[in-house]
Amino acid sequence: MTNVELENEINALKTELTSLKQTVNANASAIAANTAVISKKADVTAVNTISTRVTAAEGSITSQGSSITTLNNSLMAVQTRVTALENK
Repeated sequence: MTNVELENEINALKTELTSLKQTVNANASAIAANTAVISKKADVTAVNTISTRVTAAEGSITSQGSSITTLNNSLMAVQTRVTALENK
């Protein structure tokens, strides 16, 4: 190889190396950004704990709704009886 050919090969390698450095730097930045986002995500234990609490709360709300309906029906029955007594 001539000196010119060697210099051309070296310059091509330098260009490729510069490109690779830029790619590595871009990937490092992307990894850092992804790491920051991932660290803000809830872990599976926290999600499962919240899910269990929500399920328990839903059961309690359903039970209380049934109790309110029963109480309302009882009050309506009493009101009907009071109205009947008032009309006598």
